[in-house]
Amino acid sequence: MRVSLSREIASGGVPIVEVTMTVPGAIEVIRDLVKKVPEVILGAGTVVDAETARECIDAGAQFISNPALGLATVQWWRKNPKVIMMSGALTPTEVLPRGKPGRTS
Repeated sequence: MRVSLSREIASGGVPIVEVTMTVPGAIEVIRDLVKKVPEVILGAGTVVDAETARECIDAGAQFISNPALGLATVQWWRKNPKVIMMSGALTPTEVLPRGKPGRTS
């Protein structure tokens, strides 16, 4: 079902699918979709730690997103600048301390 659903989404003009880590076996789902639906830009969502981020990218995810700006995940991302990461934040206070130029942590 997930393969046919991903194909239908892409054929409807939205070639982006995000598999959230709340899906049982999400990393295996990513591996499967990468092989079976290569026309889709595939991402991993609700990635809340660096280890999961690494596993998702290793499985073939083309981007990661997370609901909050977790410092450990940001540090991992800084070492992997080719990875696209989108983080959620509710207030400027959550973002500004991590966005200063030259900041390494």
